[in-house]
Amino acid sequence: MSTPIEPIPFGPLPAQLAGAAIVAVAVALFNGAGLRIILVSAALSLIAIAGYNGMLLLSVHEAAASAIGALLASFTGIVVARRMHVPSVAVTTAAIVPLVPGLAVFRGLLGLMQSDGTAEGMLVGVGPLVLAASIGIALAAGASFGLFLGTPVQATLSSVAKSRARVRR
Repeated sequence: MSTPIEPIPFGPLPAQLAGAAIVAVAVALFNGAGLRIILVSAALSLIAIAGYNGMLLLSVHEAAASAIGALLASFTGIVVARRMHVPSVAVTTAAIVPLVPGLAVFRGLLGLMQSDGTAEGMLVGVGPLVLAASIGIALAAGASFGLFLGTPVQATLSSVAKSRARVRR
């Protein structure tokens, strides 16, 4: 099996969105989530993939685009989680799984296995693994930063809702 040199295209955006939703639903189901968490996870995965693709259209590096996608999903997840009565970490985790760099890991490991022991041969395999690691770190950073930014926004929205409820009484 030869290592592909050219990047494999992801396909049209509607197919990417459908695939992301399917993956998020599968992850949520595998973790024993209820219907509400499954639906929120699927919606957040659409936000994550849309943010990722939007950043790629702006010629942002793949790792940075992944971080932005994870940030958008995480921020939106924390803001809507309380209103939807779902745990934000559970829905965010399922939503960013479609951004995990599985193909880069596969290519890197295949390149390492096919290397002839020379430095040049090893670099063919190490490059995709470094990309996969940078994407993984970017996903963690984006999701964490989204939670960090979304927590005060969610708290503010919650206090506004409580104030409005008191005024109505």
